[in-house]
This record gives sequence, C-alpha cells and structure tokens, in this order.
Amino acid sequence: MAKLNKKPKSGRFYFRLFVFFYCAWSFLITCLKKRKPPEQPKSFLIAHHLLLGDTLMLTPMLANLRKRYPEAIIYFLVSEQYEGLYEKSPYGVTAIGYNPKNARSYFKLRKLIKSVDVAFIPGDNRFSSLAYSLNAKWIVAFCDLPKNWLKNLFVDQFVPLPTEPVSWEDMNVRLVEFGCNKVDNTDCNTYYDKKDWPAPSFDAYQKPENYIVLHVGATNPLRYWQPEKWFQLANQLEERGYQVVWTASPQERKLIKEIDSNGKYKAFSDLNLNQLWNLIEHASLVVCPDTGISHMAKITNTPVIVLFGQGSDVLFGKGEFFKNHVFYKAIIKDIPCRDQNLLFKRSIPWVKRCNRTLKDCQNNLCMNNISVDMVFGGVLDFLAKTQ
Repeated sequence: MAKLNKKPKSGRFYFRLFVFFYCAWSFLITCLKKRKPPEQPKSFLIAHHLLLGDTLMLTPMLANLRKRYPEAIIYFLVSEQYEGLYEKSPYGVTAIGYNPKNARSYFKLRKLIKSVDVAFIPGDNRFSSLAYSLNAKWIVAFCDLPKNWLKNLFVDQFVPLPTEPVSWEDMNVRLVEFGCNKVDNTDCNTYYDKKDWPAPSFDAYQKPENYIVLHVGATNPLRYWQPEKWFQLANQLEERGYQVVWTASPQERKLIKEIDSNGKYKAFSDLNLNQLWNLIEHASLVVCPDTGISHMAKITNTPVIVLFGQGSDVLFGKGEFFKNHVFYKAIIKDIPCRDQNLLFKRSIPWVKRCNRTLKDCQNNLCMNNISVDMVFGGVLDFLAKTQ
C-alpha cells in the first residue's frame, strides 16, 4: 500500500512543475479580475537565484525599498548557501534561502510567503512565474525580448533598460522607483552605511593580525591572474610590513598551491561565508578578481583593489550607492574582445564585457596584461591615504 504522507520528489523538474501548477491555479482564480498595482503596498518580494556577487549587488535595492516603506515586510530570496549572511536582517528584510533544484524548497517558500503586494524581478524574468505562484499581486521586471514571452508571461509592469552607463547595483534601484508608484516627492536616494548591515555570527578560527587578503579564486578560470604575479605582489606587500593571507574556495586550493608552493604565506580555503566575511571585514585591504569577494568587501567597508579582466568595471565596479567606499580597479581598457553587450541575455548597447569561456579564449589578454605595478600602484595610493 502506498504511503499517504509520501514526501514530494526533489529536482529542478519537480520544482518547476509545482510552480507551473500553482501559477495555473492562481490564474484560474483571478482570470476575471483585472490586475492593478496596490495603491499602498505593505509587502514586497525580490525573487531571484543569483551568484554571491550579484546577490550582494542588490543591497541598494533593499536600502531604497526600506527607505520608501519603513514598515513594510520585505521578503528577499537568496541561494541557500548565502542565507547566513542575512541572519541579522539588514534593512529589516526577511531573507529566505531556497534551492530551485529541490521541490521541497518550493513548499518552504509557500509556507513562509502567503501573498505579497509587489514583487520585483532583478536578473532573469523567469522568476516572475515563481513570484506569481507565490500570490504576488503586481510583478515588476526589466523589459525583455519578445521571443522570451514565456518568461515574461506574468510580468505586469516592464521597466525600460537604462540608455546610459550605470552600475548594475544602481540599475536595479530603478525597479523600485518605477514599481513603487509614490505620489509624493520624497527623496528616496540613500547611500551605504555599514551599521545597516550587522555582521553575521561565525565560528571561531585562527585569524591573523595586520593582514591583507589576496583572494585568488573566481567562478570563471578566465578571471585567474598568473601565479607568479600573485606571488610577486605578496612579497611586495610583505616588504611593506603586512602579513599576506591567501583565500580561495575549497575547490580552488590548487590555485594557492600553484602560487605559493612552499606555503610561505598563510592560506584559508576552508572558511564558510560567515567566517570569510569576518576575515575580510578586519583586513586592511583586499585584492581580488572581479568576483563576489569584491562586493563583500564593499559591504564590510573594506578597501579593495579589483582586477577586471573580462568583466565590466562600469557594471560591476563602484556605483553611486557605494560612492564613499575605498575602491580601486586594475583594468586594461583597450581590449578589443571585451565586445559583448549582453546582461542577463538582454542586449544593452553601452555594455562592454566578455562572457567567453576557456573553450573560446586561449590567450586571456584582459587578465594577463594586468601588471603587478598596476595593482601595487593602487596599494601605494591606499597606503598614502591611510598612513
């Protein structure tokens, strides 16, 4: 006899199946009602499933929404492994970790979110169906191509993409500006203040003193810098009296070994995100590729030097929200192959970036041409301003 309390199956297919079912159910119930934006919204949802850096870059969106609606409930969906960073509710948001490859995770969302007045969709518009299935009364997203009609089926309000260069973190604030429909002229501009994001708790680890973090990992190997340059930079920092600390993910231990084969400098490749947050927060400086760690440095208010290879320093550098942050960039501007203009599969003419992989790129000039002197120049400028 089959068990009546059989648990729902796991997997991306089943997650999407349940989303589709509840979307269809909600549509049948509300098909005779004309959807319209709530005049006085009291609850919001930001639905996405982005990587660490992109998730942290939504911080200006959270800050702006909270300033506009001080008493509102704000649900913020994040990947499960990032949920701990939000444990102390920065900007008063309720962060919910979920996994779109696990059907049980969807029922967790339904249990916690009964309904919301407005949902915002940064990134891929396919998450509009997730918002609709969670009973969002009004869904706001960026304009998309007509061929992506299925992703856009449940979007109620489309926000035009910016025609002038702007950082992605500031770009997403436009979703809030267009979607909130405020009738007054309240100035809702806001800037980052570290006190708005209490540091998450962490398990004890052996933390050094007077140190600089050199984070060598990245999601795309094309963002790796040459091992000999990392080691030369470390030696120059040591000569300035700093202890050098290598960091990377557990899967990237080999990168540290290639750089520092004799273990001259201390290395961390097994810290969880909360511990890594603490390590970065108390560092004198962070040097890293264009990756999530650079945005964590902005959140912890730690000075950072970012090596921009294939990425866009306009999109993923320092926007208006973080204008007071100490941020340096090392980038070779005249790289002809930084010629792609897609952002979440949307074509934006002013975007100049590269999304190629190792299969498509064999010389990696955008990273390899960054010299140690370029990076150390940022170090010297930082030291001159702080000593």
